[in-house]
Amino acid sequence: KCYINLSETHEKAGNLAQSRHYYDFYRTFSEKRKEIDMTQLRSAVDAEKVLKELALTQEKIKDQELLKKQYELKIASNELSEFDSLNRKLFADLDKTQLEFVALKQKSEIDSLHSIQQQMQSTATIARERSLRNIMAIAALALIAVSFFIYRNYIQVTRSRKILAEKNEMIEKQNKELDSLNKIIARHNERMKKELDVGKEIQMSMLPNTYPATNRLDMYALLDPAREVGGDLYDFFMLDDDHLMFGIGDVSGKGVPAALFMAVTKTLFKTHGTKLMSPAKIMTIVNHDITAENEHSMFVSYFIGNLNIKTGVLIYSNAGHLYPIIKMKDKSELVKGLHGPVLGVLDHFDYKEETVQLHPGELLLLYTDGVTEAMNEVHDQYSEERLIQCANQLTSMNSKNMIDAILKDISAFRKQEEQSDDITMLALSISV
Repeated sequence: KCYINLSETHEKAGNLAQSRHYYDFYRTFSEKRKEIDMTQLRSAVDAEKVLKELALTQEKIKDQELLKKQYELKIASNELSEFDSLNRKLFADLDKTQLEFVALKQKSEIDSLHSIQQQMQSTATIARERSLRNIMAIAALALIAVSFFIYRNYIQVTRSRKILAEKNEMIEKQNKELDSLNKIIARHNERMKKELDVGKEIQMSMLPNTYPATNRLDMYALLDPAREVGGDLYDFFMLDDDHLMFGIGDVSGKGVPAALFMAVTKTLFKTHGTKLMSPAKIMTIVNHDITAENEHSMFVSYFIGNLNIKTGVLIYSNAGHLYPIIKMKDKSELVKGLHGPVLGVLDHFDYKEETVQLHPGELLLLYTDGVTEAMNEVHDQYSEERLIQCANQLTSMNSKNMIDAILKDISAFRKQEEQSDDITMLALSISV
């Protein structure tokens, strides 16, 4: 606060060099503070990610054990069904044996009558006793067999019911453990969401939200991340009263890694952009810095421009980014020209630059692939052609109206389909 107050004091006194000197001190401390916040956020997110992965691993192990217990329960149920089938068969065999006993008894009585007619009374008595003895022996054997099978079936049913009760108790216990794990995961997710919300606030606070205070420039920018944090970025600042430095970029990937890479890229562009006037030189130095420390092979497409708001001369350099659009009164044209690969791929690459004339009243639109690659429910892309068509239909030459109209058209095209990528746009024009 002391440095910014000193800067404002010297600026009011007309000493711009000394004011700029103290402002650089202020900006250095401010950026250092933001870097520390981002480092702390990254550490917290990494720790939360490890805890979440551990909880998910434990949940998978519990799911596997539950499946195993369900399989054993199914086997026990099948065994019980087999025992029931055997029991029914035994009772059916018992009914058949009783019928055979009755038939054998009747046959014995008939034989006894014939024996009375043919043999003596003593022979008939012996035959009846022998038949009765045989019937009793067979009945005893049948009773013993039936008793054995009934007892065996009872033992097996009792054992199966005991196993089934143990399995049910174990499954209930595992369900309670799963409920506890789900509650832990829910708490972790809630805490991670809060931390990501803080990360989003920090990321959005890094983007400029105050436009240059000059009536010669109409400017508006927007960043709508697909997740809590994203990898798109834009930046702009006045180098002096006549020159505006601005840029837009898109980091590979999404989420926290892309957000961290975005913060590093924006800091580098702001640091070098305030010292150099040439977009090509800024792009070359930033690419060298990013490539030297790029352990995860991430990259970023970037477009940077230096606009003389007094003459309309725009010097720009494009590192693999989408072509901007110049909206004229009756048509729209692409600002073509690539001056090198995306940043973070090739070290020691000398980027080039070009010049284009922006006339008063013409709108310059910069955007990321979240605009042109927005998808509808059948996965058709919004496309560059539809974007140009939407720009041609605009009657207002105001930067905010232009971005609002494009957002509305994208929403109508996408319908109920979820946003798949960050949407970032920056529009500007110089006054007539």
